[in-house]
Amino acid sequence: IGDQLEPDFAECVDHMEEYKIKHYITGETSINIGRALYYIKHKTVDAILHINPMFCCPGVVTSSIYRKIQEDFDIPIIDIFYDGTGNPNSVLIPHMHYLHQRSPTR
Repeated sequence: IGDQLEPDFAECVDHMEEYKIKHYITGETSINIGRALYYIKHKTVDAILHINPMFCCPGVVTSSIYRKIQEDFDIPIIDIFYDGTGNPNSVLIPHMHYLHQRSPTR
């Protein structure tokens, strides 16, 4: 994301706790949600792209929590689960079109 730095962890923890997610939960779920909330609340993103290998359990958990965040902030969160076949980038085409229509000044 260009020159953007890693978000402040303490602030991410505060955001996670709003969704009853504890920062000490192992795995990627808690920090991914904290980072997403940080970027959304700081209005530095127009969407969140959530990419995971097929059958990734932390990814499935994160995806389910992202539905609530998407609803709360009216920001698209795009989940892509891939297995190494096909063209996962093709999933992004309609989303990119929508984002371009939604924010034509960027």
